[in-house]
Amino acid sequence: MSYRKVFKRSKGKSAAVEPTRHLFLANCGHSSGINDINDLQEALGHPHGLRECITENNFTFASFDSPEDAEACRRGLPDAGIRAEFVTKRGETHETSESWVSTTTDELPPGLTLIPDFITKEEEMKLMARVDEGDWNTSIRRRVQHFGHTFSYTSLRAEEADLTGDDIMPSYTRELVRRIATNSVEEAREFIPDQLTINEYMPGVGIAFHVDTHSAFEGPIVILSIGAGIVLEFRRPSDGKALPLWLPRRSLAIMGGESRFGWVHGIAGRKTDRVGKNSELVHRERRISLTFRQMKNSPCCCKWPVLCDTQNPSSLVLPSRVHSEERLV
Repeated sequence: MSYRKVFKRSKGKSAAVEPTRHLFLANCGHSSGINDINDLQEALGHPHGLRECITENNFTFASFDSPEDAEACRRGLPDAGIRAEFVTKRGETHETSESWVSTTTDELPPGLTLIPDFITKEEEMKLMARVDEGDWNTSIRRRVQHFGHTFSYTSLRAEEADLTGDDIMPSYTRELVRRIATNSVEEAREFIPDQLTINEYMPGVGIAFHVDTHSAFEGPIVILSIGAGIVLEFRRPSDGKALPLWLPRRSLAIMGGESRFGWVHGIAGRKTDRVGKNSELVHRERRISLTFRQMKNSPCCCKWPVLCDTQNPSSLVLPSRVHSEERLV
């Protein structure tokens, strides 16, 4: 099929195109050895979410799972003369583009535990109020708060500090931390977090696929969702398997074992999600996540070397859309 019947480029130098899940890639076609999606994967550095492509002599149209995947690819293009711009797909509205990804699955990656209604509605309201009393950092696209030891993308390591009182964990999380250790799963029995990141996800905001640095933090990683639910997608680099999971409001997700060390996870930047067997369209609302971690800063000898920074240093790469001064997300 001709690309002209599928994709539409913006007209005029000043025409601005909002991020979509489709890219026009100039200087990237048959003449430069790009003949199929495998060639394109190699040329682009194996970007996340590349779904399909139409390749011509000097250019290629590429489609991704989400606008965030396309944007991450565009910002992380290798220095090979390739130029990228967002394009639209004929007949695809902004709404259908946002909700294009597959609906959620009930299958969990090995080692992940999801506990619904871990806190009550009343506890959620009180927790959100206390969070909003804190100082929000607005240096990145989403607002964040950090407590305890910090993690710098400059060194990709946690930075130790002498911390006391609310510098370690805010007082309003103490009962929550106690409950995690006593009422969740065996792997969290000895969990004593000393690092907390609070993220605010407004509709349309996401986070690039990543793995929490193996040598920087122990397992598990514990995430509480309040305010609204959201789709968190897991991907296994070893075979490309993807599991989009619905994290309900007030649920607790405990990433341990393979889900912690052998899969990457991320949130697509869109305003809707497809949820459940009937692919119900859910409009996103303001969501706040509290992510608890326990610092490690020692070599890792896990069973999943592909994403292990100790056993495979080349795996320790900064997501292309994140600047070096941004802290752990």
